[in-house]
Amino acid sequence: MLLIINGKNDSRLASNVNFVMFSSLAFFSILNAHISNLFSFEVKFFATQHSNGWYTCGSYYLAKSLFDATTILSMVIIFAYVIDIYSTVSPKQFFLVASDQFIFIIIVFFWP
Repeated sequence: MLLIINGKNDSRLASNVNFVMFSSLAFFSILNAHISNLFSFEVKFFATQHSNGWYTCGSYYLAKSLFDATTILSMVIIFAYVIDIYSTVSPKQFFLVASDQFIFIIIVFFWP
């Protein structure tokens, strides 16, 4: 990102942008590690149940995605509330941040 810093306010803006970007990337890294660990623990269970013919891969992953989406939605709202650094300037801005984060998660889950 190319940003020309002309004064004190521009420096603060760059600091805020860096904070939000770093927080988002850290959050998604933690979320990715969490979901990867859950998947690795559930592979044995899934293989057993799938070999019995109780359900298909599609139904398993649909149910897993719906469950994970409800868990992740609460995590996104809490994350956005924690990093709400604009509350003194414009209160309750975390709903906007939470909706953006949730849209990114939906894109990651359902990207073909």
